[in-house]
Amino acid sequence: MDTLITNVTAVTMAPGTEVLFGVNIGVTDGKIEFISKKVPQELPQTIIDGTGMVAMPGMTDAHVHMGCLFAKGEFPVDYATVLTVAKCKDALMAGFTTFRDAGSVSEGLKLAFDEGVLPGPRIYPCGAYISQTCGHGDSEYAHTYRDIQYRHPSSTVLADGVPEIIRAVREQFYRGASHIKLMATEILNRHEDIRLLFGTDMMITGPDYQVEQSEDIRYYEKRFGTMRALRALTGTANEVFALTTYQNPYPKGKIGVLEAGSYADLLLVDGDPTKSVLVLADTDHLRLIMKGGTVYKNTLC
Repeated sequence: MDTLITNVTAVTMAPGTEVLFGVNIGVTDGKIEFISKKVPQELPQTIIDGTGMVAMPGMTDAHVHMGCLFAKGEFPVDYATVLTVAKCKDALMAGFTTFRDAGSVSEGLKLAFDEGVLPGPRIYPCGAYISQTCGHGDSEYAHTYRDIQYRHPSSTVLADGVPEIIRAVREQFYRGASHIKLMATEILNRHEDIRLLFGTDMMITGPDYQVEQSEDIRYYEKRFGTMRALRALTGTANEVFALTTYQNPYPKGKIGVLEAGSYADLLLVDGDPTKSVLVLADTDHLRLIMKGGTVYKNTLC
């Protein structure tokens, strides 16, 4: 065991959203080893006193665009990358330990974050989004590189007709995509029992861009209520990510829940998110942020 977090209230977000009071959480090799009221006989070197804190899974933003700079004018590619790294760190420090990409060039970012070279969320990548000519994802940039679009990866692939779409999908899976983003006509399903994921459509527009997750948390609370918003931020992501099957980039543990064997992506919150997720919109209430067993923020000491 590497880390022991003691005496917390754990909101597991597993099916049934079980709440466990006065428990200890053991972390080993980046995953949760146990959640129990018992204290192990052999204690690790790192012990975190979580008295008065609520432990919950790290949050997921399921609609972001990274590796792109949505701004007027021309910017070097490396500038866009550096700016994206900075904004991804901001998101991690706001409690978002996982991103589901919705169209960008994010392979290098994912690798750097996974290897711990730079601080940032886990990334479920989709590669380029696929658009028809003159469709939602079309642009002057996409047209300029259309003839070499599979040798010059960008955030957009243009595809018209079934054969081209089939190739476009296969090319994204070849690049490591866990899912596919189609820029198709939207069909809104307003049934209340639909799976709801939290997503901000994060697009970096320049150095003054501010991470928008906190504001959107307030909207989700108002629109969907506390528990549905909390599930959208956490447990529902685990259900959806399981659908990626063999393309899952993180197959060795669960994300969005706290249970033995899940990744140790967790928050210690000074407040109760089951009563109001607004507490998550104020980063001062996030007293500890852990991803993969590594602590990125700890104001409990």
